[in-house]
Amino acid sequence: MTVPAGIDWRPWEAATFATAQRERKPIFVNVAAGWCHWCHVMDKETFGDRAVQEALRSFIAIRVDADARPDLAERYGEWGWPANALLTPDSEPFTELRGYQEAAPFRELLQSVAAQAKAGTLRRAVVPPARPAVTGDLVELRDQVAASLLRFYDRKVGGWGGFQKYPHPGPLEASWLEAARGNEAGRRRAEQTLAGMTQLLDPVWGGCYQYSTHHGWTTPHFEKIATVQAASLASFTEAWQRTGNASYRDAANRQVRYLTTWLQSAEGPFFTSQDADATRPDGSTVKGERYYGQSDAKRRTLGLPKLDRSIYADWNGQLLHALARHAAATGETSSLVAAARAARRLLATHQEPSGAFRHAERPDAILHLRDNAAMGRALLALSQGSGDPSWAVEAERVARWMLANLQAPEGGFWAHSKDPAAAGVFAQRRRPLEENGLAVRFLVEVAWQSEDEALAAACRTAAERAARVLGDAELVAAEGNLIGQFLLGIEWLLLEPTKAVVVGAAAGEPLWQAALALAAPGLVVRAPHSGEYPPVPSPAVYLCRGNACSRPVTDAASLASELARML
Repeated sequence: MTVPAGIDWRPWEAATFATAQRERKPIFVNVAAGWCHWCHVMDKETFGDRAVQEALRSFIAIRVDADARPDLAERYGEWGWPANALLTPDSEPFTELRGYQEAAPFRELLQSVAAQAKAGTLRRAVVPPARPAVTGDLVELRDQVAASLLRFYDRKVGGWGGFQKYPHPGPLEASWLEAARGNEAGRRRAEQTLAGMTQLLDPVWGGCYQYSTHHGWTTPHFEKIATVQAASLASFTEAWQRTGNASYRDAANRQVRYLTTWLQSAEGPFFTSQDADATRPDGSTVKGERYYGQSDAKRRTLGLPKLDRSIYADWNGQLLHALARHAAATGETSSLVAAARAARRLLATHQEPSGAFRHAERPDAILHLRDNAAMGRALLALSQGSGDPSWAVEAERVARWMLANLQAPEGGFWAHSKDPAAAGVFAQRRRPLEENGLAVRFLVEVAWQSEDEALAAACRTAAERAARVLGDAELVAAEGNLIGQFLLGIEWLLLEPTKAVVVGAAAGEPLWQAALALAAPGLVVRAPHSGEYPPVPSPAVYLCRGNACSRPVTDAASLASELARML
């Protein structure tokens, strides 16, 4: 990520915060991303302003790449990029600013804060007290969180949110679960939203634009972010499973084509993003609104949008999980091959001896919840899709590390391990709602699949404690529409998994593939444990829920009807 000149940007390290404290200078933190349009505008118009540069000399200024620091991306994500934080010399929060800041008012604010710091009157913002854990029925908690999310649904054009429309996957998946329980309103919300999301798909190369503005789906911001590609691939794949509508399958296939053509590295893992704008050979810029309206040939003559070639574990985990699910739903084994290739490389480059995953390939002092929950779920999906239990073994190592190192004493999971460079407010670890929702889903899935009963029980207990300690109505409401994964975590705690035990057939064979393609929430596909089922004269699948199993199903075409009969 390019750093704007003219400002003495300091590194994020303990010495920087110590300097601020020693010199009694307030701290300015700018959190930006390489693909972010308004970050580029602020770099040019605001940080390029001489008066702003002069005002920032009274501060310790720190520039952070949001994609490279998921802990800070989580902390400041609700302010959007660029996020701009002003802190006291003791690293306590004073105020945060959402998005692009114009030069003149920003300069005046900086001067006011610097004057207060010099006079010794700069005080930290008030921190709300901790909330008690939720007791009572999990169904009630699920319904409360669902009602909080529903308030953000746009009944006119679909999607969860107002001016900006993002392809959020969590609310869509939760809507399909509602539909599975017989609520047709859930299906209508999902299909209305998917119709809008289709307008964010690049009709030439594939890939999904990041979001749209103006309360609709037709004014996109054209950057293509890896996590958005994972979300849209997962959403269109599930829609194909739920409805059999071929247009959803085709949209998912185009997403895979974009990923493997543009974002997949030569070694297997996936890059972070592709810019909204293209760079001509002479270095000038072609704006996305003009560029993406062109044909493939015309685009290539204009130049190519820049790729951020960073490889991060969390976004790769989401992509690998989506690819494995795509292969399961559609039978496109190339998606599973691509996911497995990426995962093998990430095990070599991003995994610690403990089993935990680093965010990036380089060594890091802290490890993040989001990286490990996302990679853990991906490894479990790969184990199911391939029939290879070694992937599940790695997932269990991740789960054990999370339980031992990220679980807070009162319940829930810290966003990251302790940061030796952190000072003031940054030394106080947070338990973010969405990341905890992802962790709950992962741990419940480990409990569904593991033969280690002690680990399964520990995962289940930790997952439920996390849901309860973070499920306070005020905490949930404060997160706005970004609670889809947390809602799904509670849904996972309530689900009775459907286990498809495949006897006498290996992964890739018709029966195994038919089991993977079942549209069953909480589906677990596996081979039998030792001595679990007697030998059968021909390959068969047993569908099991709770303490009951179906008759052995030997015909792949009959599996879906047998599942419907069970449910």
